[in-house]
Amino acid sequence: MRTAEPTAVSASEAKALFAELQNFPALVLAVSGGPDSTALMMLAARWRSSLKTKPELLAVTIDHRLRKESKREATAVSRIARKLGVPHRTLRWTGRKPTTGLQEAARAARYRMLGEAARRAGASHILTAHTLDDQAETVLIRMSRGSGLTGLGAMTRLAPLPATGLDEITLVRPLLEIPKIRLVATLRAAKISFADDPSNLDPRFARVRMRGLMGALAAEGLDAARLARLARRFKRADAAIEAAVDAATMYLVASLSPARSTAIESPARSAATGLSPGRSIATGLSSARSIATGLSPVRSIATGLSSARSIATGLSPGRSIATGLSSPRSIPLSPGRSIPSSPARSTPIEASGRSTAIEAGRFAQLPSEVALRLLGRAIAEIGDEGPVELGKLESLKSGLDAAQKARDPRFRRSLAGAIVTLMGGRIVVERAPPRRRKASTKALAKDSAKASTRTSTKIPTKASTKASTKASTKASTKTSTKTPSKASTKASTKSSIKAVTKAVTKALTKRLPSGSGRPKTR
Repeated sequence: MRTAEPTAVSASEAKALFAELQNFPALVLAVSGGPDSTALMMLAARWRSSLKTKPELLAVTIDHRLRKESKREATAVSRIARKLGVPHRTLRWTGRKPTTGLQEAARAARYRMLGEAARRAGASHILTAHTLDDQAETVLIRMSRGSGLTGLGAMTRLAPLPATGLDEITLVRPLLEIPKIRLVATLRAAKISFADDPSNLDPRFARVRMRGLMGALAAEGLDAARLARLARRFKRADAAIEAAVDAATMYLVASLSPARSTAIESPARSAATGLSPGRSIATGLSSARSIATGLSPVRSIATGLSSARSIATGLSPGRSIATGLSSPRSIPLSPGRSIPSSPARSTPIEASGRSTAIEAGRFAQLPSEVALRLLGRAIAEIGDEGPVELGKLESLKSGLDAAQKARDPRFRRSLAGAIVTLMGGRIVVERAPPRRRKASTKALAKDSAKASTRTSTKIPTKASTKASTKASTKASTKTSTKTPSKASTKASTKSSIKAVTKAVTKALTKRLPSGSGRPKTR
């Protein structure tokens, strides 16, 4: 059966894609020169031209200097940008490049330079050209790495700029619901050329290998659109679980310290729902109160209103868990109006100094995923060794569950700079003592070796030489004039008598005539 020809993105579609951004003074466009980002620049330029109040656009190309063609491609982007009336800048990634993890390092450098360019331009938003196909590939990659619920939710339309420390910069993906084939059709209709990056065909990279599977999966009905729909459903489920974790946090805090059982919902989320902070959507009661009225923990937790996006437990093993312990961060859609970039964040279980406690009996009644995330929040808040890894967190919780089931009070494990101990009906999470670093141990050994060398190679002074000679002479004299002991004298005498007797006997034997035999000794 013949498939329909892909259609170009229309002007009305483009207007809807960028509508949220029209009141911002400046926007940065990340443009590599490929079909997706070139289409992004073209659509943004056309959208801007239709507005009365026009935001400033700045196209930025990052030349990673990994291919000889990259300079020529950046020049081509600059030429297209000029025709579209969009200012353009090329930034180059200089310095040594890693031999392993090259794509990850290039991605980090790219976002860092884009963030710096946005800050200089006075822009709070960076637009990237991630497409529906990119979303589907991301789902497959995270499935292959064993991701959980949050990771399988893949990319979002709005997100903080990754790993740059520039919290004021927001990443926007306006084309996330558009298939790549439609963007190519859009450029061809406008007779705009684009570059093809050969690394997009290099099977050494995981994304390229996953892209190669898409045809076979689509033939079985699992195309990019369905994978993207699956990601959206995972996100909904993840948000529901986070709501339950928020409610469980308030529930357990209330049971441990009623004076501290205050609602921890963010004002942004409260305003969005029209409910007061801490009140439940289904019951209109605070989570702690609804549980106190006799509802089961599972049911009452399910009614809790999420204000937190704390642990991203859907990440692949070995990858970090986003703790989300900072204050709620909203991504502005237009000046004076904002929505959370993800479900709003809240403070986890109240901690006293460097420790906190969770009531063990009620913790054991929580659904496993809710309990896992709750424990991870506490560890991330108390520990000081970076993000919590999902696989290690799951292993720790399995051990904790076994200890509770066996009523074993000796459970004690460490993770991410925190120690988790089961004691007195409570799960106590406290800061682990600092570990001895290899660097300090090596430094100590080096200092010790230096001191030893200085001691062994020290030149003796005249006074020390004289004292040493005197002591040696005294010891020698003492040895030579030492009176022998009684035991040594007796042994020496016995040996001498034996030698004399042997000599006399030999002499007498020679003087006797033949056959007379040997003399008898008395």
